[in-house]
Amino acid sequence: MEALKGTKTIDLIGQETGESSRQVLRYIRLTSLIPELLDMLDEGKISFNPAVELSFLSIIEQGWVADGIEYTLSVPSVSQAKRMKALSQEKQLSPQKINEILNEIKKTDMSRVIFKNSQMYKYFPKYYSTEQMKEEIIELLEKERQRKRYDYILIDCMPSLGTLTINALVAADSVLLPVQAAYLPVKGLQQLIKTISMVKRRLNRRLMIEGILLTIVDFRTNYAKDISSKVRETYGTSIPIFESVIPVSVKAAEASAEGISIYGHCINCKVSNAYKELTQEVLGNGR
Repeated sequence: MEALKGTKTIDLIGQETGESSRQVLRYIRLTSLIPELLDMLDEGKISFNPAVELSFLSIIEQGWVADGIEYTLSVPSVSQAKRMKALSQEKQLSPQKINEILNEIKKTDMSRVIFKNSQMYKYFPKYYSTEQMKEEIIELLEKERQRKRYDYILIDCMPSLGTLTINALVAADSVLLPVQAAYLPVKGLQQLIKTISMVKRRLNRRLMIEGILLTIVDFRTNYAKDISSKVRETYGTSIPIFESVIPVSVKAAEASAEGISIYGHCINCKVSNAYKELTQEVLGNGR
């Protein structure tokens, strides 16, 4: 007990924690931070030393700093926080001054890309936080990185306009429309094109129609020839229509029943050769 006489409480805490009394005082200073800044410190957005300097600002001034960080998407360095503290002591600190300081380029910013909120909210809902925007940007970049690993990714959809088809349209760059040379499938093509236009307008601006592909065509009948001519006449001026045509074929039905590729079932039959021609046409279009 004698050894403790004359020892300040702050020194005792320092001895217990292994910190200097000065460092203990700095930790205590952090209790003067407003909750918004304290949360940023806890999340690692603001470093310890700048946070200590900001703790000397008034509650109102700290609120300006929090708003400034949200607006400029930048956090203060130690030197910037010290300048804010000096301006506060001189009664010269204002929201405008804080934003000017935060907008200055720091050495650590040389390798960073910074966007202002006014730029980002053109692409995100107003209620998005900066953290939500950051997460979505990273997710989109990761998807793009994965996409570049492949030359082509094919998504085969059911002949319906359900949720899975809509999701596929949102994920795709382009859509190929296979249409059976028959009245009802061709009639449904109009609704499908309207759906694609809606998805392009609201959900996926890069979506384009690769082309219309006539399938299961029986050129032995005038009916199939008339339907094919009608499709080209109706859509040919606005939507690409492939020169390649997939003919009706028993071999295709057999391959489907066996659950194997047409090339595994009959590599040189009429329908497999038609698909080869289609592949070459798609590649030749450079899409």
